[in-house]
Amino acid sequence: MPNNERVGSDGFSQEVFDSTLGKLEDLGIVYVAPSPERNADEEWKMLNEQASREAKNIIATLDRLSTNAKRITATENLRQDYHEIIPKIREAKEKIHKTVYTVSGMAPQ
Repeated sequence: MPNNERVGSDGFSQEVFDSTLGKLEDLGIVYVAPSPERNADEEWKMLNEQASREAKNIIATLDRLSTNAKRITATENLRQDYHEIIPKIREAKEKIHKTVYTVSGMAPQ
């Protein structure tokens, strides 16, 4: 990890991910992001068991960063969806009020 850049336990940095990934590749290990498939893969289990403490720490860091990146992306996608749908809901609500007013002669609330 670069000395001047620290990533919190719930953060993500592409620069830190890339440099950490490079360290793992220098050890001759190809990183696979966490998934049920990876965890069930016998070859990965064997590789993980035989990995040095340093490699296991690097894999744990990459797993954390990968998981955080997915979570951050999902949160941003939800936020974007929210900002897209709220105006549509407000518009639909306004149309409903206008329709009720037109049909019943009552003022919309």
